[in-house]
Amino acid sequence: TDLAYAGGLQARLTSKLSVIATVGRQKSTYDSGVTFHETEIARQLNRESTMAIVTTRVALTPLTSLSIDATAAHDSFPFRPVAATDNGRIDARLEFAPDAIIRGAASVGYHSMKPYYTQTTRATTAAFSGITSSVDLGYTLLGVTRFMAHFARDANYSLYLDQPYYVST
Repeated sequence: TDLAYAGGLQARLTSKLSVIATVGRQKSTYDSGVTFHETEIARQLNRESTMAIVTTRVALTPLTSLSIDATAAHDSFPFRPVAATDNGRIDARLEFAPDAIIRGAASVGYHSMKPYYTQTTRATTAAFSGITSSVDLGYTLLGVTRFMAHFARDANYSLYLDQPYYVST
């Protein structure tokens, strides 16, 4: 179960440029007693995240925009306090309006996951730094043939104690 809430402010600096500041929290909870490979999922993956995001958005054309997101987040694990992790991200995102020839969005970024408690070992906490990306684009040819492209690459928390994160592509 994911429960999230956020609030933010947007300042329009010019007709094409705006800055958005957002803060929020998210709580991810797994059912207790459910196991996978003899590991209780809730004890490993239940977490609470606190985050702040600053976005700069520029309207390139009436149908496209470019945004740069800078995110700082802290993830805490109620059953594993030593697994607390600080996350930093920066992403560049190109968005196409739903009525544009190409629809959707594509982004590329950098994600850094660092252990909050420096005295813990890498075997119990996530430590990742690398390139991330997301593509979700579509095109309709002559109104009858639709082409879709989906791709994602990012790091996330793992269920396994000896491998605290994984990179999915």
